[in-house]
Amino acid sequence: MVAGVAIGGVVGAGIVAPLALHGVRRRLGRVRSATMLASACGVLAGGLVLRWCVVAAAVTAPLVLSFV
Repeated sequence: MVAGVAIGGVVGAGIVAPLALHGVRRRLGRVRSATMLASACGVLAGGLVLRWCVVAAAVTAPLVLSFV
């Protein structure tokens, strides 16, 4: 479950979408604030998903210390 969210959220929203929007912005030749805002929101969403995945992984798979 966490792996699918990590791949879709972190890679998709955090890396691929902002790079694609940056490419669109460069091809247009001028800076559009809407594409810049969408790119920044994608990076923030990817970071949020990454943090959620780290916390979810720690909660769902606790460290087992059998020698304690």
